[in-house]
Amino acid sequence: MDWRKGRLLAGIIGLAAFAWGCSGEDPAEAIRAQEIARTRTLLSNQCQTDADCVVTGCRGTMCRAMAEEAFCVHRLVIALDEATDLEAVQRIVALKLTAREAETVRAGGYAAGQWTLSFHASASQRRRIETTLEHLAHSGLGRLHPRAEAQSRALFEALSPSDADISLKTMQGAGPLIEKQIRSGDVLTKSDIRDVWQQLATALDGIQFSQEDELERFWAYDILTGRIAFLRLWPMDRRQRISLKHWIDFSHYFENGDWHVRGELSSEMAKMLERWTGDGILVGLLLGNEVIASGLARGVIEDGRFAFILRGVVDNEDLRESLEVLALVAQMKGGVHLVPGATALVERDIACHEKHPRQCACLDGTCGWHLNLEYNACLYENSPGEDSR
Repeated sequence: MDWRKGRLLAGIIGLAAFAWGCSGEDPAEAIRAQEIARTRTLLSNQCQTDADCVVTGCRGTMCRAMAEEAFCVHRLVIALDEATDLEAVQRIVALKLTAREAETVRAGGYAAGQWTLSFHASASQRRRIETTLEHLAHSGLGRLHPRAEAQSRALFEALSPSDADISLKTMQGAGPLIEKQIRSGDVLTKSDIRDVWQQLATALDGIQFSQEDELERFWAYDILTGRIAFLRLWPMDRRQRISLKHWIDFSHYFENGDWHVRGELSSEMAKMLERWTGDGILVGLLLGNEVIASGLARGVIEDGRFAFILRGVVDNEDLRESLEVLALVAQMKGGVHLVPGATALVERDIACHEKHPRQCACLDGTCGWHLNLEYNACLYENSPGEDSR
């Protein structure tokens, strides 16, 4: 039961108490009797199996017989530079979810230039979506930072004492790059390995680098799968990248075992890519901060048009998904930004439930909640103020 129903029920009970008071009955006893009867009804309809309440959630956000901590309803508030990009953002989020989870993606208005995205997914899926949205501006072509070797060695010295799975491995054209071995007795999917990246990214945030390095470099990663899986970290040049917003055209197709990514650049960006090809610089095709493919920049750029060929890669759903997301990013006219303060407000019911847990019940075949006045009061106390940003 939401807070509006709670207020309505409280009002009805109040009117009933007034009527009983006029008839000489004890209002408190009458209200208590009604609450006992109502509770008995709720308990008789209490969820017994997962099938009783088919909508799943976590931390009591939505009703289910036994809430799963790993599967939650999430709400994120985003700000868009261009309102017309909302559909593309929804599709990007849907592509990062499973087919069943993708069906739950919804968008609603929040404030001027801001929208609420909601979806059902695991906590790790949510983190992956947040990371993707936060780093969409990095998507496109990026070059390895000129001081990549020094930065990789500095990071190795910081991480290796506390992590035996960290090593430095030399890559042609890039020098030594950090690799982290993923240990598991099971076959890992790329989604599982990306969860390790989320944990590693938290460790990176706690390491102090020079201010100049932080301004000029961001960490990207790619996934190496085989008998043993690895995460490889790339120090990319923040100031030398060709963002997809500068691409005039983007297309991709699979032919003869190779993926072909084609694009057309503005004249300024085309000159930058020509410099990279002339210097033989290692270039990565980036989706956010994930390296989809890498190689030495070679070839001829004619009238701003170029082709990036991914030779001999496996034609799998994961790569197809990444290229589809890149195509959507290329269509966007502006940027997307997470709004943490507003997100906390739209998820305040989660925090209130943790303080004042509600009990789930099935009422007439629909998931509902026992009345909890403390929970309703919590919602009032944490209602949005004048500035919800």
